[in-house]
Amino acid sequence: MKQFIVGLGILLVLGGIVLGGAYVLGNTASAEIVQAATEPAEMVVIPVTGSATAEPESTMEATQTVAPTATAEPKMVDYVLGSTIDLSSKAPVAMTLTLPDGKLMSTNWAGAVGYKETDDQKTIFAPSKGIIYSYLGDVLTTWAHSGTGVGGKPYFFATNLDFYIRKTAENKTVSMPEALVKADSLKGVAVYLCQAPSGSVAYLSDHDANSQCPGSEIEMEITAVAIVPHEKLAEYNLAITNINSWMSSNYPDAGFETLTKDNGWLIRFCIGRFSDQVDDGTPWYSYNAGVIGLKIKDGE
Repeated sequence: MKQFIVGLGILLVLGGIVLGGAYVLGNTASAEIVQAATEPAEMVVIPVTGSATAEPESTMEATQTVAPTATAEPKMVDYVLGSTIDLSSKAPVAMTLTLPDGKLMSTNWAGAVGYKETDDQKTIFAPSKGIIYSYLGDVLTTWAHSGTGVGGKPYFFATNLDFYIRKTAENKTVSMPEALVKADSLKGVAVYLCQAPSGSVAYLSDHDANSQCPGSEIEMEITAVAIVPHEKLAEYNLAITNINSWMSSNYPDAGFETLTKDNGWLIRFCIGRFSDQVDDGTPWYSYNAGVIGLKIKDGE
């Protein structure tokens, strides 16, 4: 049995920075201890044909040779996507989306860091560090900051995702029903994830969506999207290692049931308050949450 120390999502406001983000895992006072159950080995029962008095030739006829079933090669192994992108290597990554209207949208460059039990969450996932922070749940999952710094800069990895869902082209905040339509429009969108060699680009620096990837690149597709509304955040923040299962149960039509450890990647981020939501004192930038599920293009 393995023990996994899991902390609740913590929203950050650090050094005057306004953002949406969360601390995922760690040894904190509010940590929840999740103990993974050990599944019993599958028992294969081979039926016995014939009887004790059956003729030898009859027994021979009943015996068949079963060809081994081919096993599909996993598209995701631990923190590595398609043997190409390593989300634990600290090497910078940037993501470009082809939106439904054909326009390109990109993230900035962020360091790709994987969870370690010795991590100091308040330090390693501080927004000023400019990283995305991944962990191995029921599906590989990445926490990404959204929001902006003071004066609108810097952007963070998920800032444009938040803006796309929550704003119009004229920078007007939309209602929740309007946001749900925009979020759903991202299903089927092509995504290109680029990883540059360490030290070649600075974390938090802008990524040009039209530029050629300076390192390894993989094409993915958004297959699941959901907005977790303000009233469900408490329950959502408890779903750490079982996040994909939780999303599948709570959003059965969103596409999360198609994702597995072998072919899926989740990105979790904060979404600001919508125009039809009442201010209850919660910071506007962390009022809701967004979850996007991706698969390697044509991956099964």
